[in-house]
Amino acid sequence: MDKITEKLEIWKDVFIKNIPNIAIAIVVLFIAYFASRGMNSIVNKTIGKK
Repeated sequence: MDKITEKLEIWKDVFIKNIPNIAIAIVVLFIAYFASRGMNSIVNKTIGKK
């Protein structure tokens, strides 16, 4: 049982250390999503006129 508890503690510590990286990844994902939607709109308007 001690090994399981120790392993969970290690995982918790690693997760806590990686929270900033996870947050940055989520922000980048949202920025990329909205940028791609904007680019898609611009391309569709440009192609639609021709």
